[in-house]
Formats: sequence, C-alpha cells, structure tokens
Amino acid sequence: MAVSDATRSKVSQHYQQQLQTAPQREAFKTKLGKAAQGDALALRTLQQETGVRDAAQLTEVARLAQRGQFDDLLVTEDRQRALEIVGQAPQHTADPRAAQSPAPAHKGALGLLLSKPKVESRSAPSDLDRAPPSQKLRIWTGDAEVDTTGVPMDIRRSTVDYVFDVPNQTIRARAELEFEQEQRGAPVLDFGPRASGLTVDGAEIDPDRLGVYGFSSAEGVWNEGDRPLDGATPRRVLEHELEPGAHKLTVEYQLNQESLRESDRDHTIEQRDGGIDFFMHMHDYENNARANFLDGYAPSNLEFDHHPTTMRLRFEGATREHKVISNGAVRRLEGEQEAYEVEYPAWYNSSSHFMHVVDPSRTMMIEDTYRSKDGREIPITIYSDIEDYTFGGGLPEDPGELAALKKRVAEDHVEALEIVKGTIAEMEEKVGPIAHDKYVARINPYVASMEHAGATHSRIGALRHEVIHSWFGRGVLPASGDAGWLDEALTSWSEHGMQQNDEYRYQTRSYPMKFNPVGPNQRHTDTNNIYVGKDMVQDLDLLLRSEGGRSGGMRDLLPGFFDKFKHKSITIDMFRDHVKQEAGPRLADRVDEIFEAYGDFYERAELDPSGCCAGCAAKQSEEK
Repeated sequence: MAVSDATRSKVSQHYQQQLQTAPQREAFKTKLGKAAQGDALALRTLQQETGVRDAAQLTEVARLAQRGQFDDLLVTEDRQRALEIVGQAPQHTADPRAAQSPAPAHKGALGLLLSKPKVESRSAPSDLDRAPPSQKLRIWTGDAEVDTTGVPMDIRRSTVDYVFDVPNQTIRARAELEFEQEQRGAPVLDFGPRASGLTVDGAEIDPDRLGVYGFSSAEGVWNEGDRPLDGATPRRVLEHELEPGAHKLTVEYQLNQESLRESDRDHTIEQRDGGIDFFMHMHDYENNARANFLDGYAPSNLEFDHHPTTMRLRFEGATREHKVISNGAVRRLEGEQEAYEVEYPAWYNSSSHFMHVVDPSRTMMIEDTYRSKDGREIPITIYSDIEDYTFGGGLPEDPGELAALKKRVAEDHVEALEIVKGTIAEMEEKVGPIAHDKYVARINPYVASMEHAGATHSRIGALRHEVIHSWFGRGVLPASGDAGWLDEALTSWSEHGMQQNDEYRYQTRSYPMKFNPVGPNQRHTDTNNIYVGKDMVQDLDLLLRSEGGRSGGMRDLLPGFFDKFKHKSITIDMFRDHVKQEAGPRLADRVDEIFEAYGDFYERAELDPSGCCAGCAAKQSEEK
C-alpha cells in the first residue's frame, strides 16, 4: 500500500512541529514500532496524535518506519506548503474556524502538486485529533443493510431548548448540533434519550435511525438489536451516511421519569408545588449506563470534544417561580413566561456542565467571593435542596424538627464555604490560579460525589477532593475514560498533601495492579486505575527528587503542566511526554520504566466481584 500525500503531511506536521525534543521523537518512533507489531493501543494513540483516521495508512507508515524508511516519508517544508494549498494538509489560521483562501499558484517543481483539485479540509487544531478511531459497522438505512464506517463528529456548537411542561411532568426538548466530520460515513455521538424527531441538514428522517450500538475495544461494533450490549459502551450512530464537511443535526425528544430511567437517570426530574425541579446528574464511576455525562440530557460527545453550548429553559403551566443554578452564565429572558438562558464556555466538554433548577422556597444558600491570586473576584455559591438532608423523604411537619434541620444545613454550608475557599487558596499557591470564573457546590450528605467545571455535587467529607478536581479533571480534562485515572491520581495525591515517599511504590506495594485501559470509547474511569495512578505519581515524584535534581519533585512540575494544558483534553501519552520533557533526556528511560512497571502484575492480581483487588478495596471506600 502506498502512503498518501495527506497521511504523509499529517504525520510530518505532527513529528516536525509538535515534537520538539529528541526524547519526544524517539517515543513517537517507539509507538510506531509497537503499531507495526500489531499493538492496537499504540495504533489508536498514533491516530489520536497525528489525526490520521485511516488505520491501514498509519499501519503502513509504522511498517516503513520499522524498515528504517521513516525519514524518507517526511514532507519537506516546501512540499508541506504545497499540500496546504491543495487542501491535503492541516492549515494554520489565527481563527481555527476561519476558511483558508488558496495561495497563488507556484511555478516549477510544485506545479504538478498545485494542479490537483482542491480538497475541503478543516483547519488545525481539531478536537478530532483525540477522538476514537473510525470503526467499520453495518447500518440499516431504511431500505437495506449497508456496510459503512462509523466516524467521530466534531461538534462546533450546541443549542438546546427545554420546555418545562409542568402539568404533564415532562420536559420537551429540541437540540441543534452544528458539527463536522473528516471522512464519509455514519456520524457517531452520545445520547441517552430516545429521539421523537430527527432532521439532518434540513431533511427529515426516521428518528429510529439514531440507533444504539455497542462499542467494544475487543469485539468491534454491533447494533443493540442484533445482540446484547454486554458491557460495551452504548453510543448512538446516525444511520445515514454523510460526506466530509459541515452538517447540522436537529433532535427532538422528551425528558421524563421514563426516559431518564432509560438513560440511568432516575430522580433528576420532580414535580413540586406547581413547578418542576430538574438536576443534570452525572457520574463517571460505571460504564454500563446508557449515558454518563451531558448525553443523558442532550446530544453530545465523548470528552475529547469541546464546544460552546447554549441552553434555553421555558416554563409552561407553572404556578411558582424557579431558580436556575449553574456553572454557566445564567440570565432571565424577558417575556410573559418564565424563561432563562444559560451559556457555557467553548472549552467545556461533556463532563463539564452543571445545572440545577430548584424551588427557591426549599433551597438554602450562602454566597461569597474569593479573590484569586490573578486578581479576579470568584463568586462562590454553596447551596442545598433541604430535602437532600431527609434522603428525599419530605420536610418535617413539626416546626421544631424543621428548624433543627435548617440549622444543620446552615452549619454545613459554613463549613463547606471554609473548605472551598481554603482549598482554592492552597491549590492556587501550589499549582496556579483557578481555571474557572465561579464555584458552585451543592451539598448533599447522601450523595456519591461528582466533580464538574468549577462546580460539584458533594458531601462535606469529599468536598476538598472535588474542589481539587477543578484543577485536575475539570481544569485539565481527560480525553477519554482511559485518561480519567490521571486526574484522580493527581487529585488524590494533592488531597493528601502531595505526599513524598522515600522508596518506589511499584517495588514495594502490597496490592499488585496495573493501568487497565478501558478503551477510547469509554466514558468511565476504571476505579483500579485511580489508586495505581496515585502510586505512580508518587514514584515519579521520587524519581525527580532523587535522580533528577528537583527538590520539589512533581510539585515543581505541576504548575507548568497545568498552565500548558488548562482547558484542554489530554491523553496518558501527553502526560508521560510532558514528564519526560521536564525530566530531561537522562531520565526519559526511567520515566518509561516507571510507567511500564505498572503493567507487570495485573495477571496475578486477585480481584473481587466488583473488579477491585482486595488490597485497595478499603482505600476506595475511604478516599472518595
């Protein structure tokens, strides 16, 4: 197979422009060697890094590199410019959305290149660089079964209109996605509820053609109607082949108790006293759910994708006011009906959003501000639905009991505010200014806590941990479930005072585990990986201190890491490459040794039925 000009261009651009040091380039060639030997994880990583979606093309690059012909593949700067002119290479503009105008024709040796027809190409950088690879699948088009390719989409903007129909206890929704895809095929997205209406580029199609498919790293992709999903990641495939380029998808659907249960989202919508309370509950601790993040409430994507989102909320038949609490910018819209608009930043991904529509009469709240070290005034909101403290059992009828309950809530809020402000101050001192313009904390004594971008739904005991996630996890974001262990590792290490050890954990730990890749389509983080990652961070810290001449170890590295990747999604290899670059060429192999050491013992680990080995089960229950 010949390597195409487009593949050569993307590989060359990544190698020559993104990899600036010798260790980085050697690490890249090592991945090529693994891919040439059939290492599927290495191939997926290379696809994400280079933006080459065609696995066969990239495998051929790896084989040529294995034969010592990699340098012959690299495109010269003149040829790179020519390829950009004809649209075969990523183009660089100040505005990543701006169209690139063709340059004037060149003469001489480049003439043959410039005679090729211009190919549409999106400008770099692209969120698709970190998307899962395209996968072969069979779809039903309404007339026949068709073999096609499921291709990742890059959402450019999302607009969602919610109509809260209070008498019918239902939320009617209409979502519009503007997106792009880089190759012909059936777009893949994340969405839990069942569509009742569907249009693609203005044409109506059968809503059942937004089908559910199981994505499994080991077994490929199959339709839910053909076989059970059996633990594979449920994702939606638009059973309609589209050409490369920009498209618009409009989905109509409903959110009610029935549809939310289908999305594993019970108790997030509730009719109360002439209104509707609604909470966008999310979690990242299991993958069997139909939806984990924003996909439970709106069409969205995996965590690699960043885009602005606008949500508009309108209330019909309500006899009381509502309050919208969010980490987005909330404003009330003018008009006779109660309505609000929430704008979320363009850097948010599907695990970032936080929104709660509450009954003000049943909500307690305190507000304050924190002055960041960069001079910003950060609003802080601490609040609770009072019924959170009765486990949803309603408010006490006895006035004395109600007063005592409110006193308990108020005391927790004071403690929570102290924890939030103190943790922000600590992390700003150690790592850098908070990455968010506000902080919102819903305090609930009975919740399995969850982090959002500058927000959390948490119990008091886990609050410090969740606030730290606004640096690691929702400040620097994981590109997938595979990378999710990193934010938990850095957060847990920071939560425990950035503890420094005097011996390597991988040589002495009593619970043998390894990083357990869950696959590029997964949303959740394997809980084993969280605790393996914390140990590995401590080992890297020891390496930098004892052999790298950095007295602060990883503490010295984190501010630069946070500043470089703030508001961006990262992969495991991006973190490893950053550590190697900071450690220097002399320690690059030692960094790799530590990473690889955590793969030695997994086959000998004794796991309980939940998948956690016995040595870490107690740690999991006490740390989060």
